[in-house]
Amino acid sequence: MRYRHAPFYYAVVRPLLHLVWLAPSRYLRIVRPNLKPRTRVLIITDSHILLIKNVVGSSQWTLPGGGYHRNESAEDCAKREVKEELGINLTSLAPIGKANENAKGMIWNYDCFVGHLDARTSVTLSYEISEAQWFPRNNVPVAVRPYALTIINRYAPPTTTP
Repeated sequence: MRYRHAPFYYAVVRPLLHLVWLAPSRYLRIVRPNLKPRTRVLIITDSHILLIKNVVGSSQWTLPGGGYHRNESAEDCAKREVKEELGINLTSLAPIGKANENAKGMIWNYDCFVGHLDARTSVTLSYEISEAQWFPRNNVPVAVRPYALTIINRYAPPTTTP
């Protein structure tokens, strides 16, 4: 099932968000090319993974997550971001390591986690997310950001049928 915003969102809200978020990123690229770590969460059921598309940035699928609040642990940040972006309460997460990517001229460092759900749950999109979709592990889309694809292949390999 694919979750999307109303047409008004794409016509009015999304362009305004691009202006607000892209201007600071151009400034940060010059002033501070290495950013603080952020979190990313691979959400898995028995046969599916949840991927999102952010409002700002590339049109590729990626993992949910975001930046830390002051004095926040990585796990707490990951849980909070998933709750804020998708409305999903993850009770437990397992750390799976770190990843990084070079995007928009900046190096992004991610503290990565995996969260397991018993079944696919409905998703409530925040203003930061343009789309979210559950994908079968056997049918991951082609347009996935490289760091996310590496994590998916390592921690959620395609399921095999006996």
